Amino acid sequence: MKLHELIAERWSPREYISSPVSDSDLREIFSAALAAHSCFNEQPWRFLITLKDGSAKRLELESLLDDGNAFAKEAWVLGIALAKKTFTKTGALNRHHGYDLGSACQLASLRAQDLGLGMRFMAGFDRAKACQLVPSDFEPYSFFVIGHPKPGLIRPSRMRKDISEIVFKGDLERAYFSNSH
Repeated sequence: MKLHELIAERWSPREYISSPVSDSDLREIFSAALAAHSCFNEQPWRFLITLKDGSAKRLELESLLDDGNAFAKEAWVLGIALAKKTFTKTGALNRHHGYDLGSACQLASLRAQDLGLGMRFMAGFDRAKACQLVPSDFEPYSFFVIGHPKPGLIRPSRMRKDISEIVFKGDLERAYFSNSH
C-alpha cells in the first residue's frame, strides 16, 4: 500500500481477538518508531509492553485501565507509551518530549496498520498508578494495544476538518483566534 493510502486508511480498532502477534511483527512496529524525528536526536520515547499471558505485570496494567477501555484486555499486547522528560546529556528539561513520543507512536501505528494489525492509543487509565511503575524522569502519556482486530470490523466513517480550518498562510490572528474559540 502506498503511504498516502496507508495514512488515509489508518484507524484505531476497539475490538481484538486474543491471537498472538509475532515477535518479528513487534520488532517491525517498534523499529518504525525509531525512525521518528526528535529534538537533538534524544529519542525520548519508551514502550513498556506486556503480552496476553496472564502474568502479574499484565494483570497489573489491565487493572489501571478505565472501564471504557476494557476491550484492551483482549489484545495481545498492552503497553504504556512513555517519554523521558529531560535530556540525557545535560539533564535539562526537554519540552519536546511529548511531541517526539507522538511522532514515534504515529509511525508505530502506521507500521502496525501496514502489517494488518490494529494499534490503539488510550488516555483512559490511572495515571497516578502508572507513574509509580516507571522511573520518575519518564511521563506515561498513554496506554496502547497492538493486536489482531476482531474479524468483520468495519472502519467507521470519521469527520475531519477541512484543510482551510487548520492551515493559515501567515495569518496569525486567524490562527490563534479562529471561530473555534
